Amino acid sequence: MKHIEEVPEEEIHSKRSIYIPHLAVIREGKETTSTRVVFDASCKGSNGISLNDELLLGPVLQGDLRSLLMRWRMHAVCFVSDIEKMYRMILIAKEDKDFQRVLWRDNPDEPIKDYRLLTVTFGTASAPYLAIKTLVQLSIDEGENYPIATRIIQEDFYVDDVLSGCDNVENAIAAAKELKYLLQQGGFQLKKWSSNNAEFMRSIKPSERSSNVHLDLNIDGTTKALGIAWNLRTDKFEYNSSTHSESMNITKRSILSDIQKLYDPLGWIASLLVMTKIFIQRLWMEKYSWDEEISQSLIDEWRTIKRDFKNVNGIRIDR
Repeated sequence: MKHIEEVPEEEIHSKRSIYIPHLAVIREGKETTSTRVVFDASCKGSNGISLNDELLLGPVLQGDLRSLLMRWRMHAVCFVSDIEKMYRMILIAKEDKDFQRVLWRDNPDEPIKDYRLLTVTFGTASAPYLAIKTLVQLSIDEGENYPIATRIIQEDFYVDDVLSGCDNVENAIAAAKELKYLLQQGGFQLKKWSSNNAEFMRSIKPSERSSNVHLDLNIDGTTKALGIAWNLRTDKFEYNSSTHSESMNITKRSILSDIQKLYDPLGWIASLLVMTKIFIQRLWMEKYSWDEEISQSLIDEWRTIKRDFKNVNGIRIDR
């Protein structure tokens, strides 16, 4: 896909460069990209400085998550989608590509080779700004003939996720088509479409629908809207608490992992999350290391809190 190229041998030592460590992260339960490569641009070199130390973050260009979610829920016909490989669709300047070098080989028997990444790279400090700025600039450069899509790009996107809608299905279908056309001018493709309206979903190619959407006579399925579970049939938000097994060692790491699975940007389950945050504070005060098993009294207290997690599975947030 021309996202990466091998560094010519004569350029390996002749140009200033930075090498970024990388590792694979397995993302269970994801309908696309079950394995994602994570680049550590915060890793410091022999001089004690990392690439991210030298990069500017850029200004905030999009509204906050809470406002976006609440505005989205005002539409009678809601839809969500995301841009496929958004960062990877944006080339960086040629003079900067040697600051995104990586080492790679296909198997341990081959010699290690030098490569450089040619696109915006997840893990660099400037990546979110660069991606969002490119999207906004696209709406400015190409948006004259797509007024509805221009507004959606500038108001209804959160990084690569769009959450928008209209008052009726005809307008929603027209808005989605216009949005797809405008994004295609910049090489962006929208995938994993979901909606609370079956007629809208029938207007979307099956290959572009979320695999969590089931269309028969009615719409069914549960998908994620900015990390929140959205039941398409009932058109309600719900929670799905899945935590680590009781049999595994209970450590600061496993507890934090369980807590982070309860994503609640609008504060609907704040009473439970406040308890977990107080408990985490106690773990820090006790100075436990990340993988050290905690005391039995704290284990008992954590299990009591954890049992309460299951109760959030019954919470439904109506429109």
